Amino acid sequence: MNVRLKGLISLLALSTLCGCVSQYTESEVKQGLRASYALARTSMLAEEKVGRDVLWLMVQLSNDEPDAEISEFVDQRKRLIGSPHYVPGVYPNAPRIKLSKYTPAGFGRYIFYVSSAFGEPPELVQYHLENFIAEDNEEYVLTHQYFMLILAEQAGLELSADMIERKDELWENVYREQVQVKGVDCIDLYLERMMLILCYGERNRVERGKVEEWIQTAVDLQLSDGSWPLSKTTIHYQDSFAYSSFPRSHTTALGMLALNAYFNFEW
Repeated sequence: MNVRLKGLISLLALSTLCGCVSQYTESEVKQGLRASYALARTSMLAEEKVGRDVLWLMVQLSNDEPDAEISEFVDQRKRLIGSPHYVPGVYPNAPRIKLSKYTPAGFGRYIFYVSSAFGEPPELVQYHLENFIAEDNEEYVLTHQYFMLILAEQAGLELSADMIERKDELWENVYREQVQVKGVDCIDLYLERMMLILCYGERNRVERGKVEEWIQTAVDLQLSDGSWPLSKTTIHYQDSFAYSSFPRSHTTALGMLALNAYFNFEW
């Protein structure tokens, strides 16, 4: 990544934290970050095949920042996925998953829960989501508790007052975890938390200096072709776990959303 860009971000963060006057303006820093975003966008558009997760993230991006090429990218790449199930904004007319009231054991329960937002009937969607979000979790399970509520709302589920209150608590937990993490615990998870914080947060709920540190870290992690690296991790759920790998298209989509949200964030 361009050394001058890193310097711009560092100096702006320093001026924010200590009250100093930087030789660079916020506008100059954002211009540099837009160059970083443009590289990521070029990398994404070159991806020949991506998963449903990336398609959904790109739809969110297009909703916030209309982009004809990204919209065309989504339309073309979604045709390459065989037997798609319902995903709001991506496959709105595809069949929904038929849910049972009974959940599997072990890590299969986590997989079941993170698929429930795509299911039917609505009363079982709400039943399983209420059980899932009631749990105290961290890392990937925490971020996906929040994600599932977003997806369920987009799929047409009207959240109860308790679910809306819990959604706000989950956002706070995601923010707190990102503030407390030392270094980068996992590239994908780091970008995922940052994206959720910036896309769904408010000025009075975030510390600007922290956000600018995270943005600098994201820029430092970006590869020369504009993508973010493949990410491997272990996801723990209750007493079970599974090894997971997230391709560069996934991490890059998260990075693009985080940068775009930062451009538009109201300080």
